[in-house]
Amino acid sequence: MNKAAIESLPAKPLKKDMLLPAHDKSGWSEIDYVNRFLKEFGADMDNPVIYRDVMNDPIVISDELFKDRIKGGYKVFKAGREMYIKLLADTIKDPAEIWLTWVQVENKARLCKRYIGIYKE
Repeated sequence: MNKAAIESLPAKPLKKDMLLPAHDKSGWSEIDYVNRFLKEFGADMDNPVIYRDVMNDPIVISDELFKDRIKGGYKVFKAGREMYIKLLADTIKDPAEIWLTWVQVENKARLCKRYIGIYKE
């Protein structure tokens, strides 16, 4: 996709409450951040939900979205992602676009969805 096409997509205003404090300022655990994400969908650690996206496709909303399948544990703090947990929830609920892309892992291919959100300050 070229740059002009992305710029033509509708950008939503980035509200202050859409960003969470970084871990070093909040002292929250990875589970605290995951719970804040789950709460946006009415889920919690013990009660995942099936959410229907704008295409009416089901998505399982659970803590599994944040687990590192290779190393175990969560990957919330990787690259400072924790700040964007609520922004991720907003993007899933109201994306600017949804891209379908094939992902190849080892000898298996699967179709994945990429939820695209565009925000401006």
